[in-house]
Amino acid sequence: MKRLGMLALLSFLDAQPNTNFVAMIDDLKRFARDTRFHLDLRDAFRCRGASIECLNFKFEDTPEGEFIETIMAAQGALERKQNERQVSQKMKARMQDGYWVFPAPIGYRYEKIRGHGKILKMDGCANRK
Repeated sequence: MKRLGMLALLSFLDAQPNTNFVAMIDDLKRFARDTRFHLDLRDAFRCRGASIECLNFKFEDTPEGEFIETIMAAQGALERKQNERQVSQKMKARMQDGYWVFPAPIGYRYEKIRGHGKILKMDGCANRK
């Protein structure tokens, strides 16, 4: 598990085993960014006796509820992966057109130019001595 916030939350729950907690999440897609991780995280909360409430989804301990939850988690993972692919494709295309797509190096800054987007320019402050 690489999400430090979730690790901290689970450690907090572990430190207080005799207290029943409810974890509130605002969006099911933000709970976990991967279907397997979602299921593992749900089990981790369940093992600790903590329940999860979501503002845009109602968790149900029924076969149908678990199915819908899995589908929603998979949909979130799909959207994340599609977005990652789209960003990579756009960055690659921009690089092929000769644009710099990485953070501005020291002495340069980005300037927004109509029709081109952000263009790397020498920082005026760097030229002064």
